[in-house]
Amino acid sequence: MALQRLGRLAVRTSNATNAEACWELIPGSAVAVIVYELGISIAAATASAFGVGIPATIGQTPTSPVALLNTDPYHIATKDVFTAAVAVAWGTKPVAPTAYFARCSMPATIGDTKVFQFPEGILIPKASSLVVMNLAAAPGSVADIWVKAEEIRNA
Repeated sequence: MALQRLGRLAVRTSNATNAEACWELIPGSAVAVIVYELGISIAAATASAFGVGIPATIGQTPTSPVALLNTDPYHIATKDVFTAAVAVAWGTKPVAPTAYFARCSMPATIGDTKVFQFPEGILIPKASSLVVMNLAAAPGSVADIWVKAEEIRNA
């Protein structure tokens, strides 16, 4: 039997370098994570481009990953925490995907926002991850990125 839980998390990225990952969702010990929504809001007046996809190679040794926050009040009360987490820095960064689920270009306007919705969900298996890559030809903006996802674990 599988246990399914809905969670959310918003973090600010720190890497604005072009052609590099700035955000990674890692399933952790979960069986899988299903992503339903991902939003990006730029935090500096710098034109930016981003892509969302499965990396060719996942990041290694993530620095201070942050677990998704549980949206179910019962689970919050019982401190049933998520194992799926987000990282914005690594010992070895994820390698760019060969294809993307979504891409966007954003003007040099602080607060410009793009929300990607995946009603059917994007399944991220345990041994994989989902990344947001900086795709601009020059360094882009740091960004606030949020995710709405469901964690699936063995009960």
